[in-house]
Amino acid sequence: RGEVNRFKELGYLVKKNVVPINLIENHKKEIRQFLNDKAQIEVEGEKENEELRIKNIQNLKIVSSGFGGMIDFIWGHSYNQIRQLPSLYQCFVDLFSETYSQSQSCANIPPHLLSSIPWPNAFGPFSPSHMYIFANRSCFRPPSALIPHSNSNPISHGTGFHLDLNPFNPFPPSMLFWQPIQCLLALSPSLSPSTGGFLTIPSFHLSCFQYF
Repeated sequence: RGEVNRFKELGYLVKKNVVPINLIENHKKEIRQFLNDKAQIEVEGEKENEELRIKNIQNLKIVSSGFGGMIDFIWGHSYNQIRQLPSLYQCFVDLFSETYSQSQSCANIPPHLLSSIPWPNAFGPFSPSHMYIFANRSCFRPPSALIPHSNSNPISHGTGFHLDLNPFNPFPPSMLFWQPIQCLLALSPSLSPSTGGFLTIPSFHLSCFQYF
């Protein structure tokens, strides 16, 4: 209950031990094998070998556009198992149960009035147990400590601050999918607190529509 309340207050939640360590390790091996097979990227030893690190960064362009370190790895045995984990599914059920699944339809409400509705959705009340886990990307980005941030080097960038909806038209008739709660599975620790793969503004979800 405390975790759900924290999510409702801050708009994000860090939850440990959702995915078994063996699945994480196998998933990392599959990603490394993909990088090696498709782009000749060798991860082992690059921290001590600057020449190898430069080659790896250059080769990343073969399997990545650079944005947020997203790579063209969309299926793997462990990746598929992670998608189906009951523990991961339950995290979404718990959060939706206390938030978006209880809202009335806001599809026809002007955006400037949505700030008065804590968890607006376009569909009205629904059962959070009737949802699918949609895992749509894998990311591989060298630590910022090894690659200085540069506008000329998109591989060094994370996704930055951005919105996954249009605050002036959040529920368009042409909306193909709706993902108000998303998660990121960290496969490795950050070298320092300021170099992680996720940036956010705590509690901004409470004033997003009002802000714009």
